[in-house]
Amino acid sequence: MSPPDRIRETLPAHRDSEPRSRQMRMRSRLFQLSLLACWLACFPNFGLAAETADAYAEQVEPYVRKYCLECHHDEDAKGDLDLTRYARANDVIGSFRTWNHIVEFIRNGEMPPKDSPQPTIDESNAVVAAVRGILVTEAKKQAGDPGFVPPRRLSNTEYDLSVRELTGIDIRPTRDFPPDPAGGEGFDNTGEALGMSPNLLKKYLSAAQFVADHLVLRTSGIAFAPFPVTSYNERKKLTEQAIIDFYE
Repeated sequence: MSPPDRIRETLPAHRDSEPRSRQMRMRSRLFQLSLLACWLACFPNFGLAAETADAYAEQVEPYVRKYCLECHHDEDAKGDLDLTRYARANDVIGSFRTWNHIVEFIRNGEMPPKDSPQPTIDESNAVVAAVRGILVTEAKKQAGDPGFVPPRRLSNTEYDLSVRELTGIDIRPTRDFPPDPAGGEGFDNTGEALGMSPNLLKKYLSAAQFVADHLVLRTSGIAFAPFPVTSYNERKKLTEQAIIDFYE
């Protein structure tokens, strides 16, 4: 076979390989774009995190080191406020209540004290804006997230009052329930304190049956008697009471 013939035979293969190479490049680019999209989806606040870190390093840390550490460092810190504990923006976020107070002290001119070197108004305004920016950025990241929400149930008092409002009778179906534990704030209706045990669930079922035992069917609808009406004598007693009430 002559050399030109060999060249002609290889030309079709060369034409086929060029589209394949282009497809491979396109697939590679699509794969890279997919990885970038996944990364952005997993870390949507990466830019915000870098911004808050820069704000702390550029505005807050120099201010604290220059005007605050003289009084607020180590174990002898004034007011038990040791500012050496805060080395980055995340430390500020983790103690946002403390830093809200610090911002107010700076705005009111209480920090630094009068006998210490004083910052300019621009310096104080800049650090206040930086701290608030860090906290607002974190708040926006967590917007709409209520945190852990425990399952809720009515407290014993709430359950009794609900039954009274719905039936018109005060029968207190939780009288045999264990007392509700009080939460850390002293209230007995906090979700963290109101658990539900298997034994308590059985008592709720018994309480529901107790309420149902007071139900009376009438031509005008349903009503609830002030005592259980599950036997003939109880229904007779209820009828007699209705007659007495009618003539009174």
